[in-house]
Amino acid sequence: MAGRQNKGRKNILSMSLNNYGKIIRQYIGTGKITLDSEYSTEFELVQISNGDIYVLCKIYQYTPLVIGCPIKLSGKTNDDNEIQFEGTLISINIGELITVIARGKCAYIGNLPEKGKELSIIFGLTNLTMLGTDPYEYNKQGWKCFCLQYYLKLEEFDVFIRRVPEYEEVINHIKCSGGIDVSCTAVFQVVSTENINDIKRIMNNLCYLLTIAKGCKINWIYYDIFFNGSCIYSQHENRITKPFCTLQLIAPGEDLKYFVNKTYNKFVEVKEFLELEKAIDEFTDAKMEGDYLEFRALKLVVTMEHLKSCFLRNKNKEYIIDNKKFQDKISQFKPIIEKALRSEFIDEDDEKIKLMASHYDGFNYCPFGCALSEICEDFNIDINSKERKKFKEMRDNLVHRVTFISESDSFWFQYCFLMTFIGRILLSILGYDGFFYNWTKPPGYVGEEMEMRIKLEYKSN
Repeated sequence: MAGRQNKGRKNILSMSLNNYGKIIRQYIGTGKITLDSEYSTEFELVQISNGDIYVLCKIYQYTPLVIGCPIKLSGKTNDDNEIQFEGTLISINIGELITVIARGKCAYIGNLPEKGKELSIIFGLTNLTMLGTDPYEYNKQGWKCFCLQYYLKLEEFDVFIRRVPEYEEVINHIKCSGGIDVSCTAVFQVVSTENINDIKRIMNNLCYLLTIAKGCKINWIYYDIFFNGSCIYSQHENRITKPFCTLQLIAPGEDLKYFVNKTYNKFVEVKEFLELEKAIDEFTDAKMEGDYLEFRALKLVVTMEHLKSCFLRNKNKEYIIDNKKFQDKISQFKPIIEKALRSEFIDEDDEKIKLMASHYDGFNYCPFGCALSEICEDFNIDINSKERKKFKEMRDNLVHRVTFISESDSFWFQYCFLMTFIGRILLSILGYDGFFYNWTKPPGYVGEEMEMRIKLEYKSN
């Protein structure tokens, strides 16, 4: 049966692939492997908790092999499911037989069902922490159990986000180790084969919204298709995953559910306009621990530069006046600029004057501060001129010196200011009007309210 750990005889195969990490899915069987030509093989295919997909094959016939060459596998698992895999050879061991290991992008197990059948699809999500808001009932070893899930209505589909059975163990481990593992599932019920591409697109959108909310990369790495309660097809993908991080923007529970429901349609509407997927990846990567704080802050600045560039380009405001007109005329002004500089700096040599005058191309670019102001105005973002000026000063220091402002607040506070500033902009772009975490505020409580959890404000019209 696809979608479950394939039971097979124990052998040296499973021992070898354990070295690559925690195995979340395993398939053992026989088939054909294509290298320079086709060979019969016994194989073990696994997916690791970080999404990586590996296959180990035994070849009984000698063949010359080179690391990095492409490899294809087709065959059947021990429980008679068809399997397809393509990858790249990463390891070769030559003894009484040849053992090779390959790493791949995708693996397909089973067969897609015919059109028109009612199916359910379950996606495995990495590194998502959740409290849940909506109760559901399930059976566990004959016992009736109750738990909380998120129920979302995304486009025309009902989506249920649930914890995996070993959720507490998984979350405790990834929090301690900064690791990656499947912690939750997203369930689509009563769908058909024709919907699969739409559902994958919706899942990609959902993962980006969960990523910005939780402050770490949330992604799906496999999905299983069920018919009449049995898993008939599984697809594993080696998608981008990142280590766990705790700098979340939206609180779990009701805040998270409201955030996704409120922002999903807006995200779909503006994601191409502002290249939001790239911006969210940049923003999230800047939160990853294990790098110098200045470098993480610089990534935050890059996120803002990216948003600014997309905004100005799509609004046709990248240049102050038409750039062709500017380029046609500016060459006439270069001698005038040089002459003016020479008259003011008579003691400086000619090369320095020419170097200063060569900056004339920058005259026509929209200044950073002005662009920031226009973004806030266009999206009605409640960020005042003092905050924008502070951001610009930090940005200039990081871009030109790769350091924080030494005479200002602590480096950690400056980092939190940059992170919260961009977080507010992203939330405002998405039309969110709920509560978020302002990391420049103390993390303690005032009564029952968390001081850093505040409501996102917009400018009053």
